[in-house]
Amino acid sequence: MTRCMMVILSDTQLNQIMTTPTPVTLETIAASLVGIAQQVESLSQKVEALDHRVEMLDQKVQVLDQKVQALDHRVEMLDQKVQALDHRVEMLDQKVTTLETEQAKTNLIVETYQKASTQVVNLAFGLLATATITVIVTSVFK
Repeated sequence: MTRCMMVILSDTQLNQIMTTPTPVTLETIAASLVGIAQQVESLSQKVEALDHRVEMLDQKVQVLDQKVQALDHRVEMLDQKVQALDHRVEMLDQKVTTLETEQAKTNLIVETYQKASTQVVNLAFGLLATATITVIVTSVFK
């Protein structure tokens, strides 16, 4: 099984390789392989750290998703309560309209009763005055 690895070299390393004619020996190959192994290990650690960060972010996303679902449920409940309150307000508005109509009728009846009472009182005083005058006149003429 053949593995391909990509080696990332800095500009300095490339310049050293290109300008320094070093003979290819087992020692130089071993040293290069050690450097490559260190770079691979470093990259592996970075990948693991990034993987851990992704897992943490996934957990945070899940928590946020649960919170959003809870808020969505609360909004639905509040919407239902608002609709119920709106219905109650409509019913109260109808009742107020009915009471206003009944109050107008009652005010008319009370006004009529007050006028009639005033007329009855005036009539009563008029009858008393007439009776008193009649008694006085008849007493004087006897």
